[in-house]
Amino acid sequence: MIISSLLKKNTMCQHSFFTRNKGFSDGLYSSLNCSYSSNDNVSTIKKNRTYVSEKLNLKEQELIVAQQGHSNKCVIIKHNHDKKIIADAIITSSSNIGLGILTADCVPILIMDKKNHIIGAIHAGWKGASTGIIENTIKNMLSIGGDPQNMIAAIGPSIQQKSYEVGKEFRKHFIRLNPNNEELFICTNNKKIYFDLPEYCKKKLSNLLIPEIDLLNHCTYQDNRKFFSYRRSCHNNEADYGRQISVISLL
Repeated sequence: MIISSLLKKNTMCQHSFFTRNKGFSDGLYSSLNCSYSSNDNVSTIKKNRTYVSEKLNLKEQELIVAQQGHSNKCVIIKHNHDKKIIADAIITSSSNIGLGILTADCVPILIMDKKNHIIGAIHAGWKGASTGIIENTIKNMLSIGGDPQNMIAAIGPSIQQKSYEVGKEFRKHFIRLNPNNEELFICTNNKKIYFDLPEYCKKKLSNLLIPEIDLLNHCTYQDNRKFFSYRRSCHNNEADYGRQISVISLL
């Protein structure tokens, strides 16, 4: 469990960026794989999610994990949350609901409004981040009484720039979106290009006037003992991969 020092200061919520360890899966999914989108055993995934819930003093049904699709859709969660949720960000002002995000290189962002008691969890891959998932989440938090000046955001383990090689068209696309994005790329002498996705997310949060941002520099690609990584699994020609979970809840 990886904890943000900024979020930890506020006793009104609990959170954790879970690693891949301490679960029940084996093989490619060893061991805390929490994704039903993987080909892991369904009953084992359920056991893993139960373990996560218990670590945060939640009942199993109180852990809400949306079905993600690299979109910019954010959904507000209330107590009557019996329907399947298709979104890449979820927020709530209700206590005893755990908001969970699954990642395997993409950026997990946990956020809270410490004054108005609103929390959110964001899954930000490059597609969702570039099309407004972070902005839409803050917009939805404002719609239920939030204020960016009272917000704290923690950016969890994700692929770091040194491991995120991209192509020329990818770079051109982001610079067309905003010329200032050029500073997020490193171009090496051998013409390789690397993109800083977590810093891109951090800049978006800063532009939304969020004053406290905790950037946790853990690389999912480099540290195979702690994290699942989609890109690493592709480079290793593995058949599938697991996802770690990040959770926040109001007490």
